[in-house]
Amino acid sequence: MGPPAMLAVFMDDLDDNGKEPFGDENENHIYDSGDVFITDCGTPENPSYPCHDYNQDGERKEGEPFNVFKFQDIANHRFIVQWDELSNAEDDENCGTSSGCVKETFQMIIYEDGEFGQGNIVFQYKEIYDIDDGRVGKNGNLSTIGIESPDQTLGFQYLFRGSLWDGATLVEEGLNETAIQFSANQEIIANSGSYLETKFVEQPSSFQLIGAYPNPFNPTTTVQYSLSEFSWINLIVYNIKGQKLTTLYNGTNIPGEYSVVWNASNYASGVYFISLKAQGSTITQKVLLLK
Repeated sequence: MGPPAMLAVFMDDLDDNGKEPFGDENENHIYDSGDVFITDCGTPENPSYPCHDYNQDGERKEGEPFNVFKFQDIANHRFIVQWDELSNAEDDENCGTSSGCVKETFQMIIYEDGEFGQGNIVFQYKEIYDIDDGRVGKNGNLSTIGIESPDQTLGFQYLFRGSLWDGATLVEEGLNETAIQFSANQEIIANSGSYLETKFVEQPSSFQLIGAYPNPFNPTTTVQYSLSEFSWINLIVYNIKGQKLTTLYNGTNIPGEYSVVWNASNYASGVYFISLKAQGSTITQKVLLLK
């Protein structure tokens, strides 16, 4: 549902700095006599929706400044985009009132080609708030942070609906003064403090079924395989008659080495065949279950 080739630094509803909206009754695209402008907005503590009078002063005005800056840092081989002191659309109607509203400042830094052939991408946050809590008129989905490929089939979500990449729940203000680095052909080895530490991974040069271990086994064996390119994977177990018994994995993988565990507790002792289909080829290994 989202745009392709997306770098989602903070995919959420920020204040769009538009004029306070109105119902264009005569369809002339300007606010004039006869047009509807809702001024009964309740209070900041108990707002009414819809409410067009964000400033709650009975007049149609501009919204908050929407400061987004870009800078090509040639000396350091990087391009920087900064969202500076922006309001969040979830509570921007409270800006300038006694209740107040949150302000958010964060950056995206895109580096030129580096040591590994592709430049790193860094998202960093000075002050950020994930406050889309689903009040009336809001979608309540919280924010998404991550990257997505042009064909929308490959990506990495650092944050989605309040959950971090490792399954942990984002604590309030948990992204403040943190940075996230996305690196090509690398893998995460640790989450140290505010930063993800990565190491370079040598990619396999070919498609291989490395094998099942242990073999013979009882009742579990681990099937290992490697890919040299992005591929759709079918990892299937057959019996000696060639009948399909179970699918261990059916989906996409990026280049790298993988392992899948087969638990054969529900099957009888005997010979089985594990078939790996990927990159237009099929490789099969015989395994022996001994109980």
